[in-house]
Amino acid sequence: MEIVQSVILITAAGSPIGKAISLHFASLGAKLALVDIDKVQLNQTYRACKANGAACEASALPNKMKPISKVFLIQFINNWGLSMY
Repeated sequence: MEIVQSVILITAAGSPIGKAISLHFASLGAKLALVDIDKVQLNQTYRACKANGAACEASALPNKMKPISKVFLIQFINNWGLSMY
C-alpha cells in the first residue's frame, strides 16, 4: 500500500505529537482526517497541513465525547468513501 492512496485518521491532532504526525503524513501525500477536542489547536494543525498541500478534514469533538464513538467512525467512513471491511 502506498501512503498517497491512504486516509490517515489522527486523533489528538492539535497536540504537539498529533501535529507532527499530521505534518509528516501530509508531506507524504496522504489524505488526513484530523480529530481533537481543542478547536483552536486542531485548526492550527489543519491550516498547517493545508499549507503543505494535504487533502484533509478536521473534526472537533465535544469534550464529553473523548472516546471516539461508533457514530463518528461511521461518519468518517462515509465521508471518505471507505469500506468497513
